[in-house]
Amino acid sequence: MTITVQKTNILKYLILNIYFFFGFGDLTWHANCSICLRKHEFVSLFNPKGDLLYETHAKRFTLIELMIVVAIIGILAAVAIPQYQDYTVKAKLSKVMGVAQPIKTALALYNQENGGFPTTAAPWTTIGLSVAPSNTTEVTGIAWTGTTNVAKTGGTGPTAGTGLELTLGAIKATTIDTHTVIMSPTTGSTDIQWINTCPAITDAIAKKYFNC
Repeated sequence: MTITVQKTNILKYLILNIYFFFGFGDLTWHANCSICLRKHEFVSLFNPKGDLLYETHAKRFTLIELMIVVAIIGILAAVAIPQYQDYTVKAKLSKVMGVAQPIKTALALYNQENGGFPTTAAPWTTIGLSVAPSNTTEVTGIAWTGTTNVAKTGGTGPTAGTGLELTLGAIKATTIDTHTVIMSPTTGSTDIQWINTCPAITDAIAKKYFNC
C-alpha cells in the first residue's frame, strides 16, 4: 500500500508514528490523516521527497507484557536495594577502621618503648600524637579506657573489654549508631593482637566486620 505525504516537518510525522505505535492513541478516529491508517494496519512514514523511511505495524502493549515488565523490575529492586545498603554500611565501617588504625599504631609503638600501655584516660600526646584524634561523621567519640595493665595469656594488656573505644554514628540507625566498638590489645611474644568487642551492636554486618 502506498501513502502519499505532502511536504511538511518530518518531525511531526515521526512523533505521530511513535505516539500511535506505543498505543497511546486510537487510530480509528485518525482515519483521515495522511500518515495514519486504522488500527491493526501498517503505519508508514515518508520523507518530503516521497521516499519510504519505514513501515511498521501499529500495536499496543498487552496487559501481560506490562505485568511481566513490572515483575522483573520488582525482582531486580528486591535484590539490588539490600545489596546496595550492605555496601554502604561496609564502606562506612571501613572509615571507622581508618580512624582507629593510626591510633592503634601509636599505642603499639608506646607499648614497645615502655613495656605497657598508657594508664591515663586521654594519652594522645603521651603516645606520640601531635593532637587528640578528631571525631568524624562515622566516629562521634574516641576514648582510651584501657587504663589498667594486667597479666594476660602470652603477655600483658588492658583489662578485658577495655582499650580503644570508638562511638559510632551515621552508619545504620538503631543497630549501629550511638553504640561502641572496643579494641582491646594483648601483647604476645612477637606481636600485638587486638580483640574487638561490640557491647550493644546488633547489626550482623558490623559484628562480622569487627569480628566481635
